[in-house]
Amino acid sequence: MRIIKSLLLFLIVASCSQSIGDESPIVSKITAQVSGITDECKKLDVIDAEMQRLIAKIKAKYSSEELFEKRFEMSQVYWIQYRDRHVKALYPLDWNTHYRKEYTKEVFNDCKCKENNRMTLIRIKELAFYLEESEEKGDCPAIWNQ
Repeated sequence: MRIIKSLLLFLIVASCSQSIGDESPIVSKITAQVSGITDECKKLDVIDAEMQRLIAKIKAKYSSEELFEKRFEMSQVYWIQYRDRHVKALYPLDWNTHYRKEYTKEVFNDCKCKENNRMTLIRIKELAFYLEESEEKGDCPAIWNQ
């Protein structure tokens, strides 16, 4: 039952993430910034640092919204859990005794980082909604339209 719930959550989040569309200006900027880096894990360091800067800007913008801050913080915790579980689903066998041994640590770690990069860029585009003007936001009473 637990596996089914996890799979359903994964499918829901994945389907939402698939509908993001074209790159936002911030994603384009970050993609250009890491284009010369060949090591996927080093790219992840840069991409993650940019996401942390974006999160800090969002927290500053909505600092007077206490309930939002709590829920926003939890959404980030849940996103990290989702990202980690997604990567474990992609590589379900024991990482040390299978993937690192069979494909080498360097190859396997690079593959994991590459997927984390992809997912983090998607998350950055989602987070950018809190700061950027967009017609996609519609007239909904979401906090980013206030």
